[in-house]
Amino acid sequence: MAKNITKKARDKTKTPFSFSEIFFDFKHVKGDVFGGITAGIVALPLALAFGVQSGMGAIAGLYGAMMLGCIAAIFGGTATQISGPTGPMTIVSATVIAAAIEMSGSLQAGMGIIIATFLLAGGFQILLGVLKIGKYIKYIPYPVVSGFMTGIGIIIILIEIYPFMGHKSAKSTIKIITQISEPLSSLNWMAIGLGGMTIAIIYLFPKVTKVVPGALVALLAATLTAYYLKLNVPLIGDIPSGLPSLKIGGKLMLDPSIVWTAVGHNIPYIGGFPLDIQVNPHDMSLVRELPISPFMIDPIASQDISYSGNLPLNVPFIPSDIPLVKAGGLFSIAPSMTWMIIEFAATIAALGTIDSLLTSVVADNITKTKHNSHRELIGQGIGNVASGLIGGLPGAGATMRTIVNINTGGKTRLSGLIHSLLLFVILIGLGKYASHIPMCVLAGILITVGIGIVDYHKGLRHLFQVPRADAVILIIVMAITVFGNLIHAVGVGVVLACVLFMKKASDLAELETTVTPLGSSREEELWEDEKSVYDEYRDKIYIKHMSGPMFFGFTSRFQELIKELDPGIKVLIIRMKDVPYIDQSGVYVLQEAILELRMKDVMVLMTGVPPQPLDMMKKIDIIPSLISEELLFKKFTDCELWLKYNLKNISENLKKL
Repeated sequence: MAKNITKKARDKTKTPFSFSEIFFDFKHVKGDVFGGITAGIVALPLALAFGVQSGMGAIAGLYGAMMLGCIAAIFGGTATQISGPTGPMTIVSATVIAAAIEMSGSLQAGMGIIIATFLLAGGFQILLGVLKIGKYIKYIPYPVVSGFMTGIGIIIILIEIYPFMGHKSAKSTIKIITQISEPLSSLNWMAIGLGGMTIAIIYLFPKVTKVVPGALVALLAATLTAYYLKLNVPLIGDIPSGLPSLKIGGKLMLDPSIVWTAVGHNIPYIGGFPLDIQVNPHDMSLVRELPISPFMIDPIASQDISYSGNLPLNVPFIPSDIPLVKAGGLFSIAPSMTWMIIEFAATIAALGTIDSLLTSVVADNITKTKHNSHRELIGQGIGNVASGLIGGLPGAGATMRTIVNINTGGKTRLSGLIHSLLLFVILIGLGKYASHIPMCVLAGILITVGIGIVDYHKGLRHLFQVPRADAVILIIVMAITVFGNLIHAVGVGVVLACVLFMKKASDLAELETTVTPLGSSREEELWEDEKSVYDEYRDKIYIKHMSGPMFFGFTSRFQELIKELDPGIKVLIIRMKDVPYIDQSGVYVLQEAILELRMKDVMVLMTGVPPQPLDMMKKIDIIPSLISEELLFKKFTDCELWLKYNLKNISENLKKL
């Protein structure tokens, strides 16, 4: 009986991490090497830029890209996905960091809150993967996703306007807008020139060649220009080189140092011990050994102090340049901070989940594979926990880097690992040179990233063609994202979409319209007028009866049904007389499905299309670009006549369209 178990049943019994899947497939090693190296080169300037934008420094972005990219490649559920800091994740992280600094007084003092948030966010992602929540992401409507991503793009652009002009950016989008007169009154034209040069190279260099990423060329060209011409522009400054350091409790770093500072052994609270002693770091004769926990060390110990001549014999010595933790470390965070940490962590986890799974879908469409969403979330969660432990930014699947990896030959997890190894080598050998990178150059790179995130090609472009409710939801979500709370923006958008859909469904119910999933003509009862056609062309045509509105919750199932079509099918007839309404998500899925069928040389005919879906398809240009008006039939009998005269010449007709 065991022999009769289907492949689908076997797949369901597999564990998220089977032993054989942990190891890499070396069949495509050449493509993986090229894909990984190219993705790593693309990731370098972005990682540095995202690190600076977050407020933790360029090194945090590099650590995040390196660690998350490695762990997610090993444990994730998408073989070709490249992970690292992304625009949306950086914006949320920057919000966390700004809040921690505001509440604690400095970045060092707030590191406990920041690291706790990043670690908890990774834990939430692991939990989401274990609970198999990823499958519900498909129910987020397109206007919500579009509004959110567009809002994120706008935030990135706004934040980088100040560095682009040679100034430090304000802390919030509202302050950026209200205080814009300050940088405008004292423009740094050198910074503006370098930033403009960066943007121009990014957009123009691909027209020369796409072998080398434009962002990397822009970074090198603008940095070298500033260095050799000695331009007076703000720079990144020194960033650490060498191995990343483990952070315990938020700010304890286990780095060796040759500079020593005396610290009192009795430190009951922050700032509670007067430090006015300085000692010779090479004279250890006065020091007695004293057991002391790292979690008892006060952060004030890192400040400069003077020698008084009376050195206590029981004072331990520690490196003065270690960012130290307050008493109790990570586990002594004030109870008042708990809810804030949970809220921020949930936001990061939710956004990372959406960002990663959307990238996984993009990778699936290119590679014609199927990702494991549950495993992907677990891998991303483990990666974000590991990144947080060394002070790296949290991240997610990066769409652009993933596409670059695939297009240059990446096919397996090995490409993601090579991408991380390249960043590690750069960190070890070239980290010291990054200090010369101008802030305006990173601003130029991020402005192009923000422009790329803004959903112009679909969401904004069709704002006046889609149903008014979808357009309103998009605008509301975008506004809340830019000026309010990111997670609230998604929540409000989903709630509004659900309420509006329930109203539409209620109205349709009054008209005795049912909402049912699609079925195939081989599984359903044929309609009376189809029997003669089906008997004659059953091996060449496929009939789909569509019933009820095509809305955002239905689009995933429609995509699956299209992929299940038999390879020998020449014509798909979609009967739409019972489809009274199609929303923005539905029309885009229909567009993608028709494109995919055309690539398979399958002709699509439609019969009985109601006014609203017909109007939507014309506005989005599905008709006549993908389906000419001669392939739309009011009655099925007209479609039958067309088949009798044209079925033999389907291939020729497809070429003419």
